[in-house]
Order: sequence, then C-alpha cells, then structure tokens
Amino acid sequence: MHFQYITKGQSYDSLAQHPLIKQGQQLRADGQLFLSEKNFVKAHVSLWWHDTPNYAEEKVGVIGHFTAESAQQAIPLLKRACEVLKEHGCTLAVGPMDKNTWYSYRLTTWSDETVPRFYLEPDQPATHNTYFADAGFAPLQHYVSLLDSDLSFDDPRYARVKERFANRGINIRPVDKHRFETELDAIYRISVASFQGNPFYTPISREAFMAMYAPLKDVVVEPLILIAEHEGEVVGFVFCLPNYAERKTQTLIVKTIAVLPGRTYAGLGAALTGAVRANARDLGFKQAIYALIHKNNVSLSLGNKYQVRTIREYALYARELR
Repeated sequence: MHFQYITKGQSYDSLAQHPLIKQGQQLRADGQLFLSEKNFVKAHVSLWWHDTPNYAEEKVGVIGHFTAESAQQAIPLLKRACEVLKEHGCTLAVGPMDKNTWYSYRLTTWSDETVPRFYLEPDQPATHNTYFADAGFAPLQHYVSLLDSDLSFDDPRYARVKERFANRGINIRPVDKHRFETELDAIYRISVASFQGNPFYTPISREAFMAMYAPLKDVVVEPLILIAEHEGEVVGFVFCLPNYAERKTQTLIVKTIAVLPGRTYAGLGAALTGAVRANARDLGFKQAIYALIHKNNVSLSLGNKYQVRTIREYALYARELR
C-alpha cells in the first residue's frame, strides 16, 4: 500500500469512480489523500483548507470522508493529512467533518446500546475515536442525542406559551408538501439567520441547501414539520421525521428547531416543540429523539420539561498544527 494524493479538479484515472473519491469531488474538496492496494482504496480522507469554518483565531483545516480498516492505515493517513493542511497554512485540523457542519460530522463517543441507531444518525465504528486520539487529536466540541420517552406527558407551561404567541398574531402551521420548494426556501432563510452563532458555522448557498433537503419530500409527514409565521413572514420552524430505522415507526426524530434571533421570538422554540409533540402523539408516536444537539444548546433545557435522558454522545475532534 502507498499514499496517493489528488487535488481539486484532478481525477486519479483508475479510481475516479470510487465512491469516496466521487464524494470528495462532489463537495469540492481541496485535496484527497488515500491509501490504495491493487486499485482498491483501503483508507481515505478529503481535505479542505479554502473557505473553511471560522474558529477563534485559527486557520481551520477540515478532514472529512474518513474511512480506514485498521490503525496501521488510519494513524499514518491522519498524520499525513495534518501535514498537508499545515503546508497550506492551517493552524488547526478538525474532523471528521465532510466540508462543514451542514454535512455529516462528529463521531459517536458513547451509546446507550438499548436504543438502536436512528434514522439519519451518523454511523462510524467506535474504533475511529481511537484512531483520531492516537493521531494526536482530542475532542473539541461535544454533542448529545436525547430520548423523550413519553409523548403523553405535556409541559404544563406549553398551553400558556402557545396562547401568548397566538395573542401576538404568531401562527404555527404544518408544512405544505405541495409548495415544498417554497417552504424549504423559508426554512433556509431562518436556518442561515439562526445558526450564525454556532461553532464552526459556515454559510451555505440556497442551491446546496435545496440539494440536501429536497430529496426528503417523499418521507416528510406534514404535521411533523411546523412553520411559525408572523405578519406574513416565516419566523421559525421545527423539522421532524419519523424514525424510519424502526420496523414499526413509533419514534419521532426532532432534527432541527430554529427561530429568528432576538427577544421578539424568545420562547417560540418551546412553543414549536410542544406543538409538534402534540401532533406526533395524535399520529400514534410514543416517544421522540432530539437529535445531535450541541451541549451548549438551549434545547438541553428540554430535560427540565419532559422525561428526557441522554442516549448518545458525540465529539468533533481537533489537533493543533503549530
């Protein structure tokens, strides 16, 4: 086996159609580094050093599309990836992250094995944590998924919050699948405004956002995606899907809650959560998973309102390159 390296716009002829190589090209990776044997990719990373997420005063380099079959492959590959990023002026390597936080990122560091992997949850071997650690990385950002085990329980404050926003002319309604692209456009605008303060936030084009979410139209259940409107303008949303990983779907996946920043709509996220829980209960769902929440996110206050417990922990890793 030996290292091979390609840069943006360059294809390695004999492996150009390999899925990992194609993924890197589709997300316009600045470089791809891989180990191959007999025309088969054994270990791989995509690398980005242009237009990468901001973090403190660091010049961030991103390592994504990571795969390896053993420590003997993974550790040299990750170390060489850091060398390449440093050669391009990066001071901090982060991963695994497929370009930015709009795409797949993080590793699972702990799991409640009684709760199986849920729909759209990242799925990497636990050994990848060891590979990153042995290559000099350490966890930098921490995330959790929470299980709300009883949708029959309602926060007694929900009715008051719902009434308060209704009295102010804020309407909460289901998404309209017949206008799905228009609805997604509004969700995109709220997402961009709401997520700007998140760690490693990177702007994303409307076209890229649509490419990610438009394919979900066929699996959307309208009462599980709610839009909040005020004076004709969308000001918040909650985006949920059934847990299609279950044979008999009884679990709601709460993927994203976002509202416009500022005091005007403070508490609207709680109103949207209460409304979607009620809708899910009416549809026969028994429980909900609040997926992939940053540990500093205000959504963690859900534990004070509902019967919530942690079922998964995740980390984004980083290594200094100075």
